[in-house]
This record gives sequence, structure tokens and C-alpha cells, in this order.
Amino acid sequence: MKEFSVFALFSCILISACQAGGIQPLKWFNDGRIQNAQGSEIQLNIQNAYDGLDYNKNTYIAGFKIDKDGINTPTITKVASDLKNIQYWSFENIINDIFIYQNKLHIVDTYGVVTALVNNTWQKSSLNFPERSEVVYSNKKDHLIICHAASRQKVGSHSGSGCYAISPTPKQNWKMNFTWFDQTPKICNGTLHTFEEMRKGGIFRKADLNTGKVDIEQQLSEPPQDLCNITN
Repeated sequence: MKEFSVFALFSCILISACQAGGIQPLKWFNDGRIQNAQGSEIQLNIQNAYDGLDYNKNTYIAGFKIDKDGINTPTITKVASDLKNIQYWSFENIINDIFIYQNKLHIVDTYGVVTALVNNTWQKSSLNFPERSEVVYSNKKDHLIICHAASRQKVGSHSGSGCYAISPTPKQNWKMNFTWFDQTPKICNGTLHTFEEMRKGGIFRKADLNTGKVDIEQQLSEPPQDLCNITN
């Protein structure tokens, strides 16, 4: 996340989600190391790994290849569960998020351009998101919730941030406009939690995934440490 919050994660160890079918997930680290449940470990040819997703017995990791001149190239790395088969794809723009839509692996870059992995080749998707978008929810089929951050560099553009849903059901295609920069909305126990950032504190909201209806709205004096741990 680029001009945004993902760089705050670079000092952290991140663990990918569990795969289906009982396969133990791979554990990956910010410095490009990856290991299996048995403790076997390899070093990938990437650094600053910041996002990952398990899909079809492979782990896909977003990071950067850094050449001898210090040039960073946005890269997606595919690692098989046995740590033996590894593939790299380079991209021109920083990858904001990895997600599943219509049972295919997709990525969205910092400019909102979406590409899908089809027959091991990345192809531009018909989807098109706002800049600085992240997919905070996917049912892996046809229901997505996309949240896009405001830009600190563009005066007057803050109202363009918020969240919205894509679904085959028109009533589920809702939209919420609110200002956020760093506090990425989260899915907590099947509901969407958001924090509208203001000069002092902000507003916490809890909304239904299917309708976008706000069930709880609460003024907070400071940004929450964890959107899923707010008590009403």
C-alpha cells in the first residue's frame, strides 16, 4: 500500500491464511523467507513482503525484487506447498491487494487496475477500482467489498474515499462515503467495521455486509488500536 499503510507492516512478521483441504499453511516473513509446517525454510528472491494469499495449494506473496542499483520492482511470487515450485511475475505498479473473485486469483494495483491470473498468465480484468483500493471481503465467487483510502496529497479529494460492494444482487450493491487514510476497514465476525478519521478522533461504524446498513455508530476520541476490539 504504497503511499499508504502497507509500509507500516514492513517490520512485522506476517502469516498467510490457512488453505482448504487440510494442507498446512506456509508461513512467510517480511524479508522474503518462507517455511512450511515442518520447519523447512527457503529464501525467496524478494524483499519487503507485505501481502499474501493461499489459493489452490499455492501461496501468492506480494513484495519487491531489489536489484544491485537499489531499484524496487513490484513482484508477485507463487510458491507451491512443497516449497519446490516457485514462479515470479514482475509488475510496473505496486500491488495493493490480492483477492479471489469468480474463483480466480486477482490483484489490484495502487491505481485501481485489476488483473486476473488465467492459465498462468496475468490478464486485465473488466473490474476497475478507485486508486488506493483494497478488497476487505470476498466470498470467492461474486460478492466483493472494496474500500479505497483518501489521498493526503490531493486537496478536496477526501470525500472520494469509503467502501462499496459488488454483487449480482442489485440491493447488495451499496456504497459508503467516509474519510479514511490509514485505518483500513476490517471484517469482524461477519460485519464491516470502519473508522472515519477526523482531526480529533473520529467515528466508528459497524455495517451489514449485504446491505451496507449501519447498525452501530459511535464517536471515538482517538483512533482504535484494533477495529475488531471496540466495545459499545
